[in-house]
Formats: sequence, structure tokens, C-alpha cells
Amino acid sequence: MILLYGDIHPRFFVANISKSRILEKNAVVTKSAGSVLMEVNGRPVIDFFKNLGLGEASETQYALSNLPFLLDYNDGTPRVSKIFIALTPEKYAICAGAMPQGSTLYMTVADKDDVMLTTGETIDTILKDIDDSSVLLIYSCISRSMTLGAEQFREMELISQKVGGKLPYMTANSGGEICPTQISEGKAINRFHNNAFIACLI
Repeated sequence: MILLYGDIHPRFFVANISKSRILEKNAVVTKSAGSVLMEVNGRPVIDFFKNLGLGEASETQYALSNLPFLLDYNDGTPRVSKIFIALTPEKYAICAGAMPQGSTLYMTVADKDDVMLTTGETIDTILKDIDDSSVLLIYSCISRSMTLGAEQFREMELISQKVGGKLPYMTANSGGEICPTQISEGKAINRFHNNAFIACLI
């Protein structure tokens, strides 16, 4: 836990999946309970997986971790990444975060190149905005490291190359990331992300 006080103006940055990695098919969440996704487009979620050719793969826990969902809350805030964890005995999908009814769900494909691309682009954006900032706090989802496979430290190395010597920073892996996706009229709208790279510049 980090306690900050005084006249500070934190700036938040979030990266997840490039637009080019979004699959054409999307769906509307029509029935859910918290993080349990039951139906999309009025049909059982298992049918959605089967239509994508993922029915068998969905039976294995975390087998689809490199195919995260992008969830659009349809409220003007940016899309949030969510990971499918496992199926319940009823063939409902347990996800790593709330799946509100009425949200639009997009399937994506995560890979090593996209992890490095989105992290690099976000760091470049941050460095253009450092001014008189004091510190940069970074968390990257462990699923991004898993996507990098045997090169699991590549993202950390990229951060070190780009940020090192420019300002103090701390970076760590996490299993779920809490970060505002938008600040409107001085109000931060927090979201719980998966498969995300989040940063706070202070």
C-alpha cells in the first residue's frame, strides 16, 4: 500500500489489446451474475464458444487466457479487458471480473508482439507527459507475462530500457488491475482490468 498526500495530480494510463487483434464477431451480454457469464445474444455462452470453434478448449481452466474479452460498458468509457477462467458445471463462464448485462463483448487474440507493442506505445505516451513528475507506478497483468512464454521478462526489460534514468519508477506483475479508464469533471471512473498494463504518473 502506498500513501500519497499533498497537491498531487496523478495521471493514469491503460493498455490492453490493439484494435487489430479484435475478432469480427461480438456479442451482447444478456444474462450474468457478477463475474459469471451465462448468456450472450440470448443464447447459452457455451454456444458462443462452440460457434467460434472454442467449445472443447473452453473445458480446460485458463485454456483461453490468450483470447481475452474486451468489454464495452456502452457508457462512453474505454473498453476493459476480461479473462475467461473456467466453465461451471452448468456450462456458464467464470470470468476474472464483473460481466454486466447489456455490455458488448468482443473476442480478441493476444500474442507476444501485441504485448510488446501496447506496452511500448503506452510508455512512449507517458514519457511525452512527464514534465516535473516525481514517480511512475506500473502494474502489468501476469497473463501478459504468460503470453510472452519463455521470454516472460521482455516487457519488464522494455520498461527499464525506456524509463530507466528518466524518472524513478516501480513495476510489478499483478493478477487483476484496478485503474481509472476515464476522468470526467474531476471524477475518476475505476475499472477492474485483466490482461492490462496500467500506470500512474505522479
